[in-house]
Amino acid sequence: MSITVEAVPFLLKFLKEESDRIKKEESSKYGTEVYETIFTDVKTLIKTLKEHGANNIQFDDSYNVTCSVNGAKMEFYKPNNESAYSVKVMCENSSFKIADKEISEITTEYSINVQEASYLHIIDKINENNMHLESETIEEDNTIVLTINLE
Repeated sequence: MSITVEAVPFLLKFLKEESDRIKKEESSKYGTEVYETIFTDVKTLIKTLKEHGANNIQFDDSYNVTCSVNGAKMEFYKPNNESAYSVKVMCENSSFKIADKEISEITTEYSINVQEASYLHIIDKINENNMHLESETIEEDNTIVLTINLE
């Protein structure tokens, strides 16, 4: 005597349900947050991201920039042709505190790079116009004070 049991339909249904459950569980682990930034210049942004250690930095014809930082995918874009970038961060929900910290650090580094570029531009203009830089002081808050002799 022999008995044949067809478990294929049951197994297929079980595998489909299990696959759907895993996909739902995985998608609930990840989230997206959007942050407004002070970033306006794409060259300075890319320089800052490189210095910060971002990976896979890419930009398109619209100067949208994508990269990865500590497991978070970041997309920098200018909404509605605004002057400053917004950044969409996609990561595990448990990693948003880390992403917040990364955005804060990138903002600080960007500000330093803007200050450096401004300083170099001013020094170039002083030299072009045959002015004399009498003194240069860096304050406690990293403000640079330049004293220029116009005579």
